[in-house]
Amino acid sequence: MMDNSESFDVFVCGYICVDMLPVFKKTYRIPTPPKEFFRPGMLVELDGMAFTVGGVVGNTGLVLHRIGKKVVLNGVVGDDHLGQFLTARLNEIQIESDMKKIQYAGTSFGLVLSPPGNDRMFLEYPGCSHLFDLDCVNFQQVAKSKILHFGYLPLMQKFYRNGGEDLIKLLDYARQHGTVTSMDLCLPDEHVGSGEIRWRDILHNVLPYTDIIAPSIEEILYMLMPDLYQELVAMYGGSNLIDFIPNETVQEIGRQLLGFGAKIVMIKLAHKGIYMVTGDAQDILDLGEEWTDQEIFCKAYAVEDTRFVNASGAGDSAVAVFLAALLHRKKPLEALKLAAMAGKESLYCLDLSDEFPDLNNIEQQVALENTVITL
Repeated sequence: MMDNSESFDVFVCGYICVDMLPVFKKTYRIPTPPKEFFRPGMLVELDGMAFTVGGVVGNTGLVLHRIGKKVVLNGVVGDDHLGQFLTARLNEIQIESDMKKIQYAGTSFGLVLSPPGNDRMFLEYPGCSHLFDLDCVNFQQVAKSKILHFGYLPLMQKFYRNGGEDLIKLLDYARQHGTVTSMDLCLPDEHVGSGEIRWRDILHNVLPYTDIIAPSIEEILYMLMPDLYQELVAMYGGSNLIDFIPNETVQEIGRQLLGFGAKIVMIKLAHKGIYMVTGDAQDILDLGEEWTDQEIFCKAYAVEDTRFVNASGAGDSAVAVFLAALLHRKKPLEALKLAAMAGKESLYCLDLSDEFPDLNNIEQQVALENTVITL
């Protein structure tokens, strides 16, 4: 239910789904080479299956709610069992949401494979999310929010078509009403429509209207440097790609995104940490001059392998806490440390909405560490 008189910290808009997560035994390790995991006839015994609310709306929105921010979730669900589960779960959590029901497409879902010691893999069904359009957006609530956070563009067909025309309209509306604009991405599937899009052109079009962009290195490398991405996949496809992307490439991507118009670029590097570079960001939420022209690399915090549960939602959790840090006007170094710690803590959660720690806990964990290096 919506209260149209209420204001919000963050309006989280776009892709929401049901994540289905096979729970691997803690002793399980991916075979070497990793492709053996998919060998025909292979059997892996599990410890169970979890069903959670996922996607950028589910992960980022629920973590923001969990750490005490006033949020509203905006997306679409299908008229099916998964849609009923998703709607019931949001009601159970008691979070403000404006979810439109689509009668002729299924609820988005993802099968998330996240075995211990490895990055996650997604088998994703976008379903009704490809039908999410401007008519599904509650513009009144956008105007009453401090931040609009949108994602994941490659799974939102109506928003990436025509060069991102409708996304520009949404972001421009938010900007005109004093709302800070933020965007997260996901990796396009190169074998379907989103893989045929010229993503560089779309980012060039939409980033002049985007204050904050927070992609992972794999997805933004795919979008801006597709030839290099394919070269690295061909050479190291059986390994973790992030380990073979030079820091200089990360920095070059950051500069390109600033050049396109973004003011704060936060690139998630999984187990390597987070890279941030900023332009003239002092007017974003009145952050001040100390946020202008910054370049920081924050190493990831060490993960306790025995506590690892699930890597799905780690990047979204980091972004959620980063946005919360901006709302609290934290300094750049502190904001990144909080985001990095959030990413780590999410790895210990099967369901972020129930298990993610509060902001005070994250701040206390950061106080025990000091792993930030300025470039």
